[in-house]
Amino acid sequence: MWATVNMIEIRISLLSIFILCGFRLLAQAQQDISLDSILLQFTSGYIEENPKVAEESIDKVINKYPTRTYDQDSIIAEVLHDIGTEYYFNDKFNSALKVTKKSLHIREEIFVHHHFDITRSLYNLGVYLETLGYYEKALEYVIKSQNIRKLYHKDKKFFLARTYLLIAGLYESKSDYGTAIENYDLALPIFKTLNSKVEIFNCLNNKATTLLDYNKKDKASKILENLIVSNNITLNDKAIAFVNLARRWEIDDEIKTRKLYFKAISIYKKTNNYYIENNSIAHQNLALTEINMGLYDDAKKHLDIAVDIFKQVYEDVEYDFGYAA
Repeated sequence: MWATVNMIEIRISLLSIFILCGFRLLAQAQQDISLDSILLQFTSGYIEENPKVAEESIDKVINKYPTRTYDQDSIIAEVLHDIGTEYYFNDKFNSALKVTKKSLHIREEIFVHHHFDITRSLYNLGVYLETLGYYEKALEYVIKSQNIRKLYHKDKKFFLARTYLLIAGLYESKSDYGTAIENYDLALPIFKTLNSKVEIFNCLNNKATTLLDYNKKDKASKILENLIVSNNITLNDKAIAFVNLARRWEIDDEIKTRKLYFKAISIYKKTNNYYIENNSIAHQNLALTEINMGLYDDAKKHLDIAVDIFKQVYEDVEYDFGYAA
């Protein structure tokens, strides 16, 4: 799927959870530090700085204090959840999976089965498993999250819609395009009701790419053309829509395909997002089109640009595009 990623559900402010604890032991003047005071050290900054150290520290806390209150366990579960998101952002997906399972285990022990935080853990586990390529297992977690949200959290419509979006992507990864489209169609009206412009674009763009994979080219074209003329998307998103529209014409009209890739690239030049992976891919796809058209000098130039952008995006990463013009 092009350019749009399912975002994980990040932390609820730890401050709000600390308030639940009432800071009731902070006045303790003894040498032994209270558990509540220790937990206050696990700020977002501390976790972001070194999630591995944060994980080791919270594990020590868990072992040192086997008897804990409901509020303390709630905070520990949130800390573990946040460590998981940081691992994910740092591409340590197995570590994210492991620590989020710990968070889920604590939440399932202290909360009722339909508590919203349990759905957050289940959702994130689905994202991590999807990233690792375990689509069936990911679906198990996300569908469980979805079912709880549908029954008990109807007021949190945005989060329900995001489960539809993630489920759609998982079915697309399994080449079940019909079910993927059904879930995009369930998510879209909710995002429109909430006027969530970013998610509306993600939903429509992803639906269009699924339709392309499903060989429903005309339907995909209509969605992408409407996105391009829309005033509700960013320039970067407009470039993405141009690239996907170019994909639609790759076999049918190489000249049109080439023009659409140029339009996408011209947008990237106008923005501060020139050195991003999507622009590298646009240049690479343009080069492939030019190879098919026999424009080998142009193809070499654009492939060199694609490699240069990729190196800027991923410094110290060796990558072989595998094409020779």
